[in-house]
Amino acid sequence: MKWINQGVKRKIEEDGIDLAIMTVDILKAAAAAATSVPALGAAAGIISCILQQISQAQQNTELALRVATRCVRALATISKHLDTLEITPAVLENIKHFVADLHEVQDFIERETNSSMLYRVLFTKKRADRLQDLQLRFQDTMALFQITALITIHDIVQRHSSRFLDIEDVASGLGRLEKAPKDESDDNRIIEESDVALKEELFVRTGLRLHLAQVGGKCAVVKVFEGKDASKNYAAAVKFEEHLMHPHLLHLKKISRVNIPTPFMVYDLDAQGSAEQFIAAAIPSGVVSTFVAGAQLISGAASALSHLCLRGIPFHSVRIENFSIFMSGANKVVLSFDGIWNSTSFASRQDRTGVDVLGELCHQTFNAANEILYRDTLARTIDTSEPFATALFDAEHGGQSDTMPDKSDTTATTDTNLSRPRREIIWQGVTGNSITLDDISRQFKSILSSLSFTSFSLERVARSPRSYWTVHRCPGYRREEVTLRPVLLDCMVITHATPSLHEKCFICEKDVKRGLFRCKCRQPDDGISPTVKCTKCSVWGHSHCNDQLGYICWKCSDNHGDGGGIDGDEGAKYDGLNPRRHYRQDLNNYAIQAGLTLTYSESGPDKHNTWTSIAYVDDNEIGRGNGPSKGRSKEAAAYKGLNFLGLNTD
Repeated sequence: MKWINQGVKRKIEEDGIDLAIMTVDILKAAAAAATSVPALGAAAGIISCILQQISQAQQNTELALRVATRCVRALATISKHLDTLEITPAVLENIKHFVADLHEVQDFIERETNSSMLYRVLFTKKRADRLQDLQLRFQDTMALFQITALITIHDIVQRHSSRFLDIEDVASGLGRLEKAPKDESDDNRIIEESDVALKEELFVRTGLRLHLAQVGGKCAVVKVFEGKDASKNYAAAVKFEEHLMHPHLLHLKKISRVNIPTPFMVYDLDAQGSAEQFIAAAIPSGVVSTFVAGAQLISGAASALSHLCLRGIPFHSVRIENFSIFMSGANKVVLSFDGIWNSTSFASRQDRTGVDVLGELCHQTFNAANEILYRDTLARTIDTSEPFATALFDAEHGGQSDTMPDKSDTTATTDTNLSRPRREIIWQGVTGNSITLDDISRQFKSILSSLSFTSFSLERVARSPRSYWTVHRCPGYRREEVTLRPVLLDCMVITHATPSLHEKCFICEKDVKRGLFRCKCRQPDDGISPTVKCTKCSVWGHSHCNDQLGYICWKCSDNHGDGGGIDGDEGAKYDGLNPRRHYRQDLNNYAIQAGLTLTYSESGPDKHNTWTSIAYVDDNEIGRGNGPSKGRSKEAAAYKGLNFLGLNTD
């Protein structure tokens, strides 16, 4: 009998040691679950209390321990999968159900460990029913977790199509929701801020900045989002660009974490700078180099825009500011499009096409290149008309100095002495043409690929000045406009002998302003011959008629003094004018058309009851007249002004 008692005592001690070990393991699992998902802290606390009850009990601990182990497994399963999912209100509601179930389990185990053997025998069926009811409640709760997880996974798949989750054993008792191993490419796409070294800021757009950068020792382009909507804009951009595949569009390589203040995207482009910088560097090398740089932009941009059109981008509502253009190390044009998330309001024509967008992009980029090179802000408009007053040159080589037919000998001599022209690149659109983006890209790509084995030259055309008031024409000035159009055969070089208004003349380095022409030869400005400006009144005359230094026009010379009117007389008399002509109206219409300011001054009447009026254009006197009334004296002054300008007054 003593031996039996010792055996029973030894068995109880061994069971106690095993129970203690299992209790410690279960407590560790519960603590790990609570640490991983703080929302499960209450559930882990209840399980700890259950284990404490079991460890203090003296009877029926085997069943209680099996139930507690089942609870811990459920807790660990829930914790494992909530660690990869967002804690939504629906998930929190399911956690409340799970905690309520654990309270029922705690009550059941307390009864089991504290009841006598007689109670357990008498109420065996009731205890079995209670245990089965607890199992069903656990299964229902776990099913709720599985359904909620399925809905959450569906949302994740909709937002991030590159992430996939596998659901296993959904119909089993507890179920098991596991995340499939990530693809290595997905793991490698996340990049930390510390791995990116920004080098140069290229573009600033609404809500973002584009930088040249070094990533892992390689050149890259980084798009940094900023502002209150940075995270939302970043998510929209990633969704649109992660499957964007085109050689002339930025290719997304890596992305930052979304929950940082300024999320960013990394592109694997060895960018050498912006397109305007590339074109500006090519312009001084010659006409062909300028054409090649412009053709590369046109070909690449047209191809990229065509692809965006196929992706459903509505060009009628796209801002030009939504595009940024880079040049790669291989001199390839690469576009960045940010209009998919940058939804600022923009009113535009409904019939605006991709070709229109291409024209605006080329116009903007070419103007920016000219501005970089010449450091003036002259922006030439998109002109869809044919060249004005043009004549063809019979020249085959871009570097040849050409002369325009029917010029004077002096002009031809001047042209042969031209040295460095101001060379610009210009975009000129066309109307009523059914050409497509793919057609444009194909023809320019074809000519670029054939330059290595074929000769190439552009037709040359001379253009006379559009404005009579642009008379600033320094000796030696020449401007070449490498003019590109959607149709390759329409591209040409347009030459000018007169600078544009507000252009910085590269000869005298002064800004070109409107001026008046009045030469002592009494001949009008021919729009070609070099001119010189009077040092007193700033009126211009032919350079070949006034070759002395410190030029003073004939009106300001001592022979004519300062008191006379135009041509040295006292002004036109109204009595000799055609009463059916409205000279003031004619002069006013011309001033409006030329963008000039026309003013008059009046004095009188004198002792002969005569009024005197003087007409001014931009504060320069152009005519003086006399008449019996203020209005008639103005008519006479306008008549004199029209004569001065070389306009018909008959």
